[in-house]
Amino acid sequence: FEKQEELRRSAMRAVAALLAIPEVERSPSMADFANQIRTNADMASIYQSVQGGEGGGLAHAESMDTS
Repeated sequence: FEKQEELRRSAMRAVAALLAIPEVERSPSMADFANQIRTNADMASIYQSVQGGEGGGLAHAESMDTS
């Protein structure tokens, strides 16, 4: 179980790095992926915990869908 949790945390760190890319808001697939994480309580919680002091990320992804 501990190994699975670390894999999830590692994946969320990778997601945070991807969402920090300046032009990521132009990718519908990344916007959809960020939305899936945001709507999944477990994944959103893990994402928030690994994000820490990093800027951008899911908060940025929420603001990108303005159409």
